[in-house]
Amino acid sequence: MKTIHLLIFQFALLWSAIYSVHAQDIYDWDDPQPVSDSVSFNSNPAGVLLSYSEFGIFYEKRSCDTCNAGIWFRNFTTMAPEKSVLIGNASYTHPHFLESYNNNFIGYLICFTQIQNTMNIMAYKLDNDLNVTNTYPLTNSDTYKSDLNLYSGNLGWMEDESAMLSQINGGVDTIFLAENLVLDSGNIETFRLSEEAAYFQKWEGDSLHIFARLKKYQIGSGYYWDELMAIDSTGNCLDLNVANQTFFYFADPIWVKNDQIFTYSQHSNPSINQYNTKQLTHIKHPSLVLWDWMVAKYFGQPHVLVYSTGLDEQSEIYSSLGDYGYEFDTLAITRNNVTDKNPEVFWGEVTHPESNWVYAVWESERNQHQPLYFSKTKAYVGSGINVISPENPLVMQVMPNPFSTQMTIQIKAFKNSPIMLSVCSLSGKSIWNKTINYQNQETQTIVWQPQQGTPKGVYIIVIEQDGLKVSQQAIYK
Repeated sequence: MKTIHLLIFQFALLWSAIYSVHAQDIYDWDDPQPVSDSVSFNSNPAGVLLSYSEFGIFYEKRSCDTCNAGIWFRNFTTMAPEKSVLIGNASYTHPHFLESYNNNFIGYLICFTQIQNTMNIMAYKLDNDLNVTNTYPLTNSDTYKSDLNLYSGNLGWMEDESAMLSQINGGVDTIFLAENLVLDSGNIETFRLSEEAAYFQKWEGDSLHIFARLKKYQIGSGYYWDELMAIDSTGNCLDLNVANQTFFYFADPIWVKNDQIFTYSQHSNPSINQYNTKQLTHIKHPSLVLWDWMVAKYFGQPHVLVYSTGLDEQSEIYSSLGDYGYEFDTLAITRNNVTDKNPEVFWGEVTHPESNWVYAVWESERNQHQPLYFSKTKAYVGSGINVISPENPLVMQVMPNPFSTQMTIQIKAFKNSPIMLSVCSLSGKSIWNKTINYQNQETQTIVWQPQQGTPKGVYIIVIEQDGLKVSQQAIYK
């Protein structure tokens, strides 16, 4: 019996060593590099995939800490010099980007535009060289606005102590907002929007607590939203954020409480989970990307998390990759004697049909200025499950991948019930869908041929049956 136990122990040690080496191989942050110049004040990065092979960020730049802000851009793939996009007599802040899925122009840059004491939300149409070709006002009021959110065609913001929501409509030559909806008002500190919910950090007495309204189903051109419900009403909940980018719907919120990072998902049990931050202190501004339910077992790590830890010059950027509470590695991205703070993490360009770069971007206080810095690591996000069982009841295979003219999708399920197949952009916008009446556990083969004018790039293939979703990315080149 002792011999058997010894063999099991030795095997466990060997597997742990192999897994650790493999994990370190796929989870290694590059040395930090500057995004911006070092003689200005830069903040609020917003990541954007220019194509499946190019990634960059829009961000704010001020020449002094009280000057008007402009919006600039930096391509992380080519590392071409910074490019000014919006500069002038107004102050342009909180950039977001809405892809056009059109070969003639890249999309709309949406941001706050403040002229003297009047602030509104504007959309700026950008050509493929990031030049502004047209301007569209999305709001027209004198009230102060903050907390601009853009998620999958929905725009949210704070105005006059109310959390506002509106659907973006338009096309090639116009863009406008549908009727505004007040999601909540009063005592709101922070408002964050995701595909399936709106999250609020609200004051209750002397403490901040987390609340949500869940989006349920569509009514005409709008949606029905559940009543406001408490997510975490204990302690003091700080730094509310949502996952910057996910594959399809699962943009979970995260927040800090008692130097621990918590997350909520209506799709998990328990619904509130805690990330393991290895007893680090003074944790602030967590940022997250997810790819839950897409990974093969071999690369079964569903998130990259970044955050700052420490005070003043001891503030550093840390990261972790792993499952809730089982992060196998917690790494310092920065180790220096400057204040690194407010990190954001984004999906980057494809490096392989089953991997993407992931970028961390943060503010770094240096020589009385605030440049942006970045680092990158690689995340493996492909699906490798190909046998159905009660444990793996829904599987698919996409081929060829990459593809140039058409793509074949093979689906197999353990249950006999309808399957919804969707082809989506990385931002979650549905490009094509089909309902499959599945029977007899037989392999279903579907061919998708992109319509003329469909942009080349990365698409997410999603199948859903009885609430279970399985996804895989495919490259149209």
